[in-house]
Amino acid sequence: MTQHCPGIHYASRRIFRIGQVEYLRAGCSGDGLHYVDVPDRTCLQRIDKRNTERPEGSHHLTKEDFVHISSFFESPEQGEGFQIEIHAAAGA
Repeated sequence: MTQHCPGIHYASRRIFRIGQVEYLRAGCSGDGLHYVDVPDRTCLQRIDKRNTERPEGSHHLTKEDFVHISSFFESPEQGEGFQIEIHAAAGA
């Protein structure tokens, strides 16, 4: 399942970092790593809302899906070599 969630753990971010280095060497500007710091309860509320609204391209997620996917997540650390930009969600 983690193959569909790139960047949620250190090993996959390392692959992004290698790609970013090549991207920068080619003269392109890098955007860094954006990390949205939101409590689980807020994520679950948003999932419930999305499940109700079902925007185009979305699929139903359960709390169990969220817990499973979240179990793979590792917060990014400065030592990974990215410029990390942390976003705190409004109302979280």
